[in-house]
Amino acid sequence: MFTKSQIMKQGNYKTGEVAKMLGISIPTVIRYCEQGVIKHVKNQYGHRRIEASDFFNYLLSIGQGIDDSEQNKHDVIYARVSTHKQAEHGDLDRQIETVKLFAIDHNVRNLLIKKDIGSGLNDNRKNLKSLIDLVQQGKVNRLFINSKDRLTRFGFNYIKQICDFHQVKIIIVPDAKNKKSKSEELAEDTIALIHSSSSLKHKIKEVLKENDKES
Repeated sequence: MFTKSQIMKQGNYKTGEVAKMLGISIPTVIRYCEQGVIKHVKNQYGHRRIEASDFFNYLLSIGQGIDDSEQNKHDVIYARVSTHKQAEHGDLDRQIETVKLFAIDHNVRNLLIKKDIGSGLNDNRKNLKSLIDLVQQGKVNRLFINSKDRLTRFGFNYIKQICDFHQVKIIIVPDAKNKKSKSEELAEDTIALIHSSSSLKHKIKEVLKENDKES
């Protein structure tokens, strides 16, 4: 996949450059040019040149282009609590509301909200993975979080590196109402992870018992 900002860094492309990027032969690119599939011009020496905008439009037409223009990007809020009990008590909603009010004050645009209920030690959270996918697709402008730990307990720097590479700014919004210590939050995450693992083991045992009965 190619982003618009990536393609537009260069004014125009030679047929050989296009062929290499697409993984096809130069004669195939020339044929596409002659058939009008890819728009092109010829310079004073008769050599074909493909304007960056025309190349990107072709990439869009074959599903290989991503328009990462600022107006098409999203500001994203990511929120997380460790347990369903915390969510039922409104902790998750309050966390989202706090971050949302801050984001609105900072000219939020195309807002998306991603939220998970699960341990920060668990890196297999559905909406965390969805968020990282959006970042890698060039669809995120800014990421608002309540704290680093809401995103992940460990490995924050790896996620930040991914965001930095895709020019996504991570904005941490401190919650003055959150009086829990780091150790208390970590304990909750650990308990949530243990509970999740225990539930999974129980389900596996039940499935094994059913299989034994059937056999």
